[in-house]
Formats: sequence, structure tokens, C-alpha cells
Amino acid sequence: MKAIISIGVTWAAIAGVLLALQISDLECTNDDEECQNIIKGDDNIDDDQQQTSYFSLPKDINKAISEYSERLFVNSNYNQDARLNTLQIIRRHGYPAESHIVETEDGYLLGIHRIPHGRGQRQSDPSKRPVFLQHGVLTSSADWVMAGPNISLGFLLADKGYDVWLGNIRGNTYSRGHIKYSTKQKRFWDFSFHEMGLYDLPAVIDFILLKTGQDCLSYIGHSMGTTMFYAMMSLRPEFNRKIAGQISLAPIAYVSRMTSIVRYLSPVSAELEVLLKYFTNGEILSHTPLVNTALKLTCDPYIVHPGLCQYFMGLLFGSDPLQMKKSVLSAFMGHNPAGVSFRVLVHYGQLIKSRKFRQYDYGKVNSDRYNATEPPEYNISAVSTKVALFYSTNDALSVEQDVKDFYPRLPNPIGLFRVNYSTFNHLDFIVAKDARPLLYEDLLDVLAAFDSGDTLDVTNRKSVIPERPELIYEQYEHI
Repeated sequence: MKAIISIGVTWAAIAGVLLALQISDLECTNDDEECQNIIKGDDNIDDDQQQTSYFSLPKDINKAISEYSERLFVNSNYNQDARLNTLQIIRRHGYPAESHIVETEDGYLLGIHRIPHGRGQRQSDPSKRPVFLQHGVLTSSADWVMAGPNISLGFLLADKGYDVWLGNIRGNTYSRGHIKYSTKQKRFWDFSFHEMGLYDLPAVIDFILLKTGQDCLSYIGHSMGTTMFYAMMSLRPEFNRKIAGQISLAPIAYVSRMTSIVRYLSPVSAELEVLLKYFTNGEILSHTPLVNTALKLTCDPYIVHPGLCQYFMGLLFGSDPLQMKKSVLSAFMGHNPAGVSFRVLVHYGQLIKSRKFRQYDYGKVNSDRYNATEPPEYNISAVSTKVALFYSTNDALSVEQDVKDFYPRLPNPIGLFRVNYSTFNHLDFIVAKDARPLLYEDLLDVLAAFDSGDTLDVTNRKSVIPERPELIYEQYEHI
């Protein structure tokens, strides 16, 4: 019976994905110069740069859907940040903001954002290194600012004197350009997180260091933002000297114990790859009018009761409805999903199935690519920079024991932090209303240790909420 249920859930998920694929939309409206500048750095959008999937709805239908979506916002007490792009959110809250385009070695054009200093400041603290924040799968740089100045890590770091840089993966809302390929072409979407580690992160890190004149920076990744980092260090170990230290929030490398419903895709990852290759151009779940409107109708708390949405989010990430404010849920649904290659999800399915952290499995052509029948594992021993891991016990994607298995394999680990809140889930690392007292106070101490070179004091944790005495705090553990 379990097998039948698993298969049913799997194919229901696949059907949902395929439905979401039948959409198309422009990245920006023609009169939105600021949005165009964020994406491409110029005032025009070529036809080839339109956000398109294999099956496309007519433009007039997309226009009608967009107009209906706008009316949903107008007729509800919405969170304004749900409608703004990352740059606009930053500026709306009174912070300086910049956008830049970075070209990768293989020709992708990545849009990145910067908060050079905090509100009311003239510059960042020269004693502190730049901090680079990398989001996870199907999201964007908006992750780090959409919850507002009182919650979002991007704003907190800027106010603490850091020069904050926000990355975007190839193919998402802000990185849909290529010097040769269009998003309409399958070749554009021929990548997984492997290429993000091999090409995207090195290009962005070098750009930031060149722009700031620094010799190294601090790296903070969430979810896939950590996977990319470990892939980069395995493939490009020379970048260890450019990273003062790395903080992994909900790290994803070993995923054999994942409890999320995503695990049901693992047994059919090969079949899923064939199916998606046939029916799509390689892109799934981009930020389009149809998807955006569907999410508003089912999840936006200013329009409908979010109970059903929160239930499914719990199946994906771990259930913790109390930590996500109504306004933040609205903003999250306004920005996500932000688009990704289906190969990213297939690659994760392979990791679950193989129980190993290894490169993409091409099946019969592995011998041609790797000179071996099995793909090579990523070399974690090459990660010589300082690393701190933050995890929670209710994370359905980054499971506690997987994190604990990964930690001792790191050559230079400086701390394994468990969030002291029993229902803290995968999304809470970026959107929880109590993220600052539960998580960010310790994170700031880790960053300070990166900047000073001092040994991190792991015996005096700050992450507690004294006004919540009903919480059962677990003791900090250090391996």
C-alpha cells in the first residue's frame, strides 16, 4: 500500500509540474526600465530573452491572467513587497541598492544585487569583509530582503556594517541572459547545481572581490546555496583562499534521510528526466502570470485562508506555521517559484537514490564523461576554509542526521549549531519572525570570527527567546 501511495504522490507531483510548465511571460514589461536594467543592464529586452517554456499560452491569455492577478492585489490588503523586485524592495525600506550583471565562463549573464551599507550610514565598516548571500532552489535574491528590515538577514547585515551582496542562480527571474543561447532553447537549460558551483559562484566571487578591492569575502548559503558552495570547492579548490569562511544554513549535501515529499521523486528520477526532456525545453516552475495567480488564489493569506497551502508547505519543508507572518507568506508567494532547470531537481533525486554527494549521473554516457560507469563523488576534503553549519530538527529537506554525518567530513569545521526551536523548518532560516534571536545572533558571532581570525567561542550561545518561556531549549552541541 505504501508503494502505491508513493507512486501516486510522485505522478501527481509530476502532473502538477507539467501543468505549471505550460506558460510564458516577459521578464519585465517594456516600460519598466529599472526591472530591465536589473536583468540585462540595458533598456531593451530582445524577443529571444522572453521567459518561455516548451508549451506557451498565447500572449493575450497571459495578459488577461496578469490583469486578473493585479486585481487580486488591488482588492486585497496585500504586502506591497510581494509585487516589487529585489532592488525595489531594498530601496522601499530606505537602503541603498545596486544591481550588476556578471558573465560566467560559459556565457550566462547573472543579475546580482548589493546593499553597500545600512540605513543612515555612509559606508560599510572597513574592518568587515563583504558578505555574499546565496539563495536556494526555485528562489532568488529576494529571499534575503522580502521579510523586511526586522527579519531579513540582508538588511540586518547591512545595518551591522557589512557590504552585502545577493546572488542569483542561472535561469531564475534575474539571470535569464546568455551571450549565445535564448531561454527558448534547450541548450540554455542544460545545467544542474554542478554548473552553478563550477561557473556561477567563481564568476560572482571574483566580481565582488574586484569591485570591493578585497582579497576574500564571507559566504552564507541557504539550502542549494550550500550545495553549490561544496561543489565549487571540490571542483575549484583555489577559491578556498578567497573565502574567509562559510556559513551553511540548512545545508544540503547528504540527503539520504530526507523526509520531504520530494523524496518520492527519487525512485523515478531517470524516468522523470526522460519525461521532462520530451515535454519541456528544460525549464520548470518559472515566475509567470499563471503560476503567480494560482499561488495567490491558493496561498496568499490576504486573499484566501492559507491552511491548505501551509499543509503542503509542511510536507515540503517541515510544518511551522507560527514562525511565518502573514505578510511574509504573501511576499514569499509573490516572488516564488523563480524558475530553475529540471536537471537540478533530477540531480537531487539522484543524490537521494545513491545516498552519495556526487556529480550528475548521465547513465550510459558516464564512461564518456567521467571515464567510469558511476559519477565521481564531490571531494569534501578539498574544502579547507572555515565552515559553520546551522540546522534544525524539524527540517524536512536538511535532516539532522544527514547534517551530523556531513559535519565530521569537513576539514576545517568550526561549529555545528542546532536552532533551539523544536518546529523550526527549512524556510524558517530566511523567513522566521524569530530568526534573529533564534539564529542570527550566533551567525553574527561566526562572521565576527571570520573577520578577526579569532577562535569562535562555542560555549556562550545568544540564540534564545526569553519572552517565550514555553519553548523547550535544547543544549548546544558541538562535535
